[in-house]
Amino acid sequence: MNLRFLASALGVATLCGCSSASIDDSANASANSGGSGGAASGVIEPATLVNVYTPTSKVPLSATAVAFNPMVDGELWALLRQFPSGKPCTMTDDSGCDALVGVAAVISDATGDAPRGVIKQDGNAWHFMRRPTAIAWGDGLIFSSCGEGYTDNYEDVAMPYAGPVLWSSDPTIFGVTPKPNRATSRGQLAAAVATARAGLAATIGLLLP
Repeated sequence: MNLRFLASALGVATLCGCSSASIDDSANASANSGGSGGAASGVIEPATLVNVYTPTSKVPLSATAVAFNPMVDGELWALLRQFPSGKPCTMTDDSGCDALVGVAAVISDATGDAPRGVIKQDGNAWHFMRRPTAIAWGDGLIFSSCGEGYTDNYEDVAMPYAGPVLWSSDPTIFGVTPKPNRATSRGQLAAAVATARAGLAATIGLLLP
């Protein structure tokens, strides 16, 4: 898995004229301008693929999305995830939960001669950065990610519970080890779910005649 290849591949797509406009619209615009085509000259420049960063990890990782941090010159963020394990992630069998965790590679000086990368993982990435597929930057330090899954909790929970997540790229916040009193472990979540279920059952028992 080569993160630089992915970033360069996106650059190749840009050079080839990737756009949200349809091909027909481009053709009509070219015809209406007398064939000059403006920026759409039809010339494709060659691109050179450069290896920017290769992460070192205990398991193979797949790069799914990249984005430059507009607040830090030359800083590239890449979202990484493991390949599907085929194992369950349920309240009774969590052998596959670890494979759902996504991480971010933060690459400094990605456009320079000596890029440097570090892997950062949120304390509850198995929930908030589960199998990430996309990243997009907002204003200032804020960026968002979106994962791939029916739920970001245990997979035997019937209710769908997944969606985009907002993050702070502040290095004193993102990837920092959470305080001990924060419920970030799967065991704490399981205990919270069991408590909630018991409370609901007790409430229903009081309401029933």
